[in-house]
Amino acid sequence: MSKSTEEFVNEMLEAELGNHSMLVEIREKIRLGKHLSSYEERYLNVLKRQTKNEHVLELPKKTKPKITYEKIKQKEQPKQPQEEITSAINEQEKLVAEKQKKLESYQTQIASQKDLYQSKQKELVKISDRIAEKQKEFESYQTQISSQQDLYQSKQKELVKMRTELLNIQTQHKVLHMQTDSQRKLLDEIKQSHSTHKLEEEYHELESELESKREEVIELKKQKQSVVQQTEQITQKVAEQEKQMTGNTNLLLSSLGMLEEQKAGILEEITQEQAKKQSQEDELQALTKEWLHQKSSNKNRQGIDEQIKKHRDNLHTIQNKCSMLELEIKSQMNLLDEERQKEKEIIMRITQKYN
Repeated sequence: MSKSTEEFVNEMLEAELGNHSMLVEIREKIRLGKHLSSYEERYLNVLKRQTKNEHVLELPKKTKPKITYEKIKQKEQPKQPQEEITSAINEQEKLVAEKQKKLESYQTQIASQKDLYQSKQKELVKISDRIAEKQKEFESYQTQISSQQDLYQSKQKELVKMRTELLNIQTQHKVLHMQTDSQRKLLDEIKQSHSTHKLEEEYHELESELESKREEVIELKKQKQSVVQQTEQITQKVAEQEKQMTGNTNLLLSSLGMLEEQKAGILEEITQEQAKKQSQEDELQALTKEWLHQKSSNKNRQGIDEQIKKHRDNLHTIQNKCSMLELEIKSQMNLLDEERQKEKEIIMRITQKYN
């Protein structure tokens, strides 16, 4: 605070204008380097505006006995009924009690919201555990799928080998057919060219050879049929395993999607609950500040009551001296009329603020 403000406060104290106790308190704060409250700053600004005319501060020096406007104001100030003050104090106490109840209700709401937040956190932990279990199950299914894929690839390789063997058997079968046809033709030629005995021997040999070839062909056909059956069985098993793999994969993906949606919903609810909790805590802080302000205003009101009692005591003493001071008051009334009106406005504002 600047030095000019301290000088102004000293001048007001010397002239005995304004609230003496408040001015002393303001001067102490200025000397200690403390900040003034907004109400104290407004009070000083009002006094500065009201004391722009220099004759107001010089007025006590011109008169031999110190007669201040504050004493005249105390004479003319009407008595404020004690009942109005007590009723105003009771109303403020009721308002403070209502604010206290509202504060307690908000505290209970915040406690319930904390419990709900903790339950949501526990539910989120459970869902996270379930997601981890499903993830492990999905990984196990993936390992099974990879093993089934390796088995499928090995079966495919075996199938390719069997197909190549079947093709080889078919080619051998064709070659044997061609050989038998050529042998038959050769046999017919031999029958025509050789004697019957030799032909019969050669015929039996050829028949035996042909029979062996037929047995080989039958064996090859059986092998071909078994290879075809094995191929069909392998393809059927592979198709069933592929269906099972796709079904398990789809089931796991759907369950993971549902769990992710549940997790997102719960996280959104938690953020909403946290925002609601923060707003309620802010409102609780505002109510606490208001309650403290109401409490401090009640303390100020008690100070006003004490000042009123002092003013009443001083009023009795002043009434005894009024008869002696009437002549001097009449000479100064013209100078003080304008200042009196302004001072009354200031007093009315202050009393309205405290009421």
